[in-house]
Amino acid sequence: MDIAMSVVLRARFSLLLGYYADMLFSKHNEAFIKTMDFLFHSVGYENKTPETVIALQSIDTLNTVVSDSDLAPRLEPMLPRIVEILCQLTGVICYPAYFEFLSEFVKFYAVVLKDYVHSILGSVINRILAEQHKIQSNTEEKTPGTVVIGKCWNVIKMICERHEYMPEMHSMIEEMLKQLYVFMTDPKKISFEDDITMNMK
Repeated sequence: MDIAMSVVLRARFSLLLGYYADMLFSKHNEAFIKTMDFLFHSVGYENKTPETVIALQSIDTLNTVVSDSDLAPRLEPMLPRIVEILCQLTGVICYPAYFEFLSEFVKFYAVVLKDYVHSILGSVINRILAEQHKIQSNTEEKTPGTVVIGKCWNVIKMICERHEYMPEMHSMIEEMLKQLYVFMTDPKKISFEDDITMNMK
């Protein structure tokens, strides 16, 4: 009963932050940072556990928080910390909604993310490589990894489509994406050949 109540309270707190984050702790920056840490780390709860509801609610709240222009000035100093957490989460999270949030994050903060976007891109590429390895090692024709790969490619597309990153960062981004382009030597083994083709145009 105590565990269930704890889950409900944390999920409700996350929901509350979606409505009032811009008004909370306006004069207490340390408390604000701890609150944001709660949200980002809550996303990391594993799927199919009692805490799943907290993770999904936190992802939804973060979508609201990162697109709030009033909160942007308070979040920008936290970007190195946020990017580090996101890169760690990208390697393990299986919630499709998380990758949708990540796409919005690289879009909304594009102006100030230039020094950090390579880390995010690298974590997304590594996740694609890891999921592809699992798929090739699996005898089944389709695994849940194909969904994650598709969502990861949406993040890559968002980065490549933003004028804040391209064409200025074209050479760096293209060099990083070569790790994925090599799969085109045998496209029958992958599900994202169209993504590669479209991205190379």
